Amino acid sequence: FLRELANELFILNDRSHSPATFDKVITLCAEAGFSPRIGSTATVASGVIALVEAGEGVAILPEGAKRLRNSDDLSFIPLADREASIDLVIAWSPHHENPALGSFIELARRHKRK
Repeated sequence: FLRELANELFILNDRSHSPATFDKVITLCAEAGFSPRIGSTATVASGVIALVEAGEGVAILPEGAKRLRNSDDLSFIPLADREASIDLVIAWSPHHENPALGSFIELARRHKRK
């Protein structure tokens, strides 16, 4: 499927703000046999989605980005490749713990992939 996008313009997360996502998209395209033609970049996923909604190109985003869409005019198609994932890493300062942070860490630990 990804090979079918070889002639499309891609909207990517800016590498300086999201290097893992940017690099993963470049790698997935390379594995599909092409280098993406980058039309635009955005600093956050909502910006990428806005550019796609404006017709500026296509994007490969984490699954959670579906929640950021502003209209039903976009289609989100999951990639079948299990390697098309990015690890989520969280970090926190032990000097700034609070109840909300503790709850978030507990939730993240319960839902991590095995």
